[in-house]
Amino acid sequence: MFTRRLSTLLVLATMSIHAAAAPAGSVSGQSADGGFKPTHGYAWSESSRSGAITTIYLFDRAVPADAWADAEDRNDEILAWRQKANAPLLRWSIKADGNVEAIYECDAGGACSVRGVNVINDLASAVAKLKTSGTRVTGTLEEGSGSCNDAWCDVLGTYTVDVPLAPPPLVDRTLASGLTTGPDVEAARAALLTYWTAAGKAKSSKDIEGSFTATRRADARRQAEQYGAEVEHMFVRMFVPAHSGKPAIGTMRVLGDAAVAQLKAQAGSAADRYEMQCDVMMRKEGGAWKVGIERC
Repeated sequence: MFTRRLSTLLVLATMSIHAAAAPAGSVSGQSADGGFKPTHGYAWSESSRSGAITTIYLFDRAVPADAWADAEDRNDEILAWRQKANAPLLRWSIKADGNVEAIYECDAGGACSVRGVNVINDLASAVAKLKTSGTRVTGTLEEGSGSCNDAWCDVLGTYTVDVPLAPPPLVDRTLASGLTTGPDVEAARAALLTYWTAAGKAKSSKDIEGSFTATRRADARRQAEQYGAEVEHMFVRMFVPAHSGKPAIGTMRVLGDAAVAQLKAQAGSAADRYEMQCDVMMRKEGGAWKVGIERC
């Protein structure tokens, strides 16, 4: 609940910390029941431990794309917007080989679900037929169920997309172009080590919330409102043990007011000990380095 998926270095050209936002592109099509008819899209490509991932969001209305360009975690920001706007959405995650990894769906009422891809008689339940030019992604996204005479028994949704690719996320841009030496690098490194030690000894999430970025504090509040006491239970049972070991910080890069650390740490206790690899996003706020998303 507090840690996020892994991300590794994506080879990119040098970029400014502030990315120009891509406008939401055009989308057409509908779900099988006609309840979801998207008109706008937002897409980007980013790195992961298993390879590059392209994320495509489908919306039924205009969206504040400018606000998402430099977000610490675009998915979190988009879902926070969805909650305020009571907007339905679909998110398709597509692997580098073109196969669909997962589909995430939320209705207007806030009920969300994620589904993977099933393969029956060599027929995948979700297919992305896309072309990427480097600046745009175009093509179709199709989903169905069952296998009837080499075709889906039921078509669940068909969508046509023509969407500009937003710049890579801030984490990837910082890893690609950030500085590896200087006062800010050392200050960020020291702040991260102090935070990690405190997190491994914390009795409550309140003990370390002062180390978080404003965005992460807001995210934590949303989680507490949504899940209640379960958040603290997960914090004590999972988050604290995950930070119990001293981290070995490898790469630390700083780009403007953003920093990313790549680290390894022993987590858990006794027989349950395991090694984590994390990319930790940090932001300089009020002259001090604060901890944002942790992708572990």
